[in-house]
Amino acid sequence: MNSPASRPVRFATYNVRMLCLEGPSSGRRPHKSDDSWRGVAAMIDATGADVLALQEVGSVEALDRLQGLLACPFPQVTFCPSNSSLGIHLAVLSRFTFAVSSHRETVLWDEVGNPLEDYPTREASRDSRLEPLRFQRDFPRVSVDVGSGVELFVAHLKSLRSYAWMRHTAGTVRKAEARAAARLIKRHLQKPCLVMGDFNAAPHDPTLEPLVGAPELWDPIAEELEHAGELVPSYRCGAHTNRIDFALLGPSAKERYVPGSARIHGGELAELASDHYPLSVDLLCEP
Repeated sequence: MNSPASRPVRFATYNVRMLCLEGPSSGRRPHKSDDSWRGVAAMIDATGADVLALQEVGSVEALDRLQGLLACPFPQVTFCPSNSSLGIHLAVLSRFTFAVSSHRETVLWDEVGNPLEDYPTREASRDSRLEPLRFQRDFPRVSVDVGSGVELFVAHLKSLRSYAWMRHTAGTVRKAEARAAARLIKRHLQKPCLVMGDFNAAPHDPTLEPLVGAPELWDPIAEELEHAGELVPSYRCGAHTNRIDFALLGPSAKERYVPGSARIHGGELAELASDHYPLSVDLLCEP
């Protein structure tokens, strides 16, 4: 039986930037400081999230440490292993029970419906061993037991990084991920459904068109906070800022959306915690 909700339910997404106990396996980024860990926990507390999707979580143990730093730990927590070769995975934390359905094995298609093939590693390219590409991380469906039920898809799409041995650019892979994601979402639009996460590109980037341009998916940040045309940053790297984190709502979720609740949680503490800011929306989830 689904849990009743006597108040709006807050759904949030947050890329916590290499939340790893021993630093990134590739050595490309510095070890996360204790201050940064505490900053991540404080930002999560500040969002007031009831259901939280995390990107770049290194392990179950890292998730356990994060839970120990929270003022109010979540009773329901799941680490979601992904296809990442960098050891950055997904996680879901919730005040409500939920079930996770992975799409790690979903094969990506090109624009005419053929499997998108590439070399998974440098060694494979030397041996000319092509393989069908899949989500670079995952695109899990999280069925949240609240109200009549909510379907939350968690995204962490392909980054800007391309490799010399690959046949396809990062943008080509990201667009194929977006096509696959849109296809999966459409199967569940009869229920309140939303997709949240790090898309690794700005709203008008053509690689996101299958998702951001889908007429059945609504972007409350764009409509409520960016109506003048200026993006509200959710990411910063030095002086560079952009909005690459999203919450897209299907028709039924849009009907339950609390007007004005879309928010990007910035501030001085957010700068210390991660290179991304949390993003949240509120839904009315009565039975």
